[in-house]
Amino acid sequence: MSRPCPEPRRSTDREEYLAICFEVSVNGGPALVAGAEDAAVLSAILSYVANPAGELEFTVGALVASSDGNREHLSWLRHQLAVGDRVAIRVIESAAAARPVERVIQNRLDAQEKEREYYDRLRRKYESEP
Repeated sequence: MSRPCPEPRRSTDREEYLAICFEVSVNGGPALVAGAEDAAVLSAILSYVANPAGELEFTVGALVASSDGNREHLSWLRHQLAVGDRVAIRVIESAAAARPVERVIQNRLDAQEKEREYYDRLRRKYESEP
């Protein structure tokens, strides 16, 4: 049975903001705390792509959306896995997360332009069919 996710809150003993974070580790290695107080999305993704290379990957990232419509994609971990690897994920509240290793800002206007290009491409594809 699922429970609602708690709202981020302030620490009772300090004036620090506690955010939902993921504490992750691969193969018993050092733990990494990923999270951001203003994250709209926080994700830990294990993916396998069934192709000749057999891609197996673990990623940890977040999406931060600002009031002006811009988005920032944060990435803490992108790790290639192999059969037998162990991934541990613990959901915690923390005021201190590791710095992301990558930050990519997506401008609202750029995103709208890409959406329009995608729409136009699909429109041409499907409207040209008999």
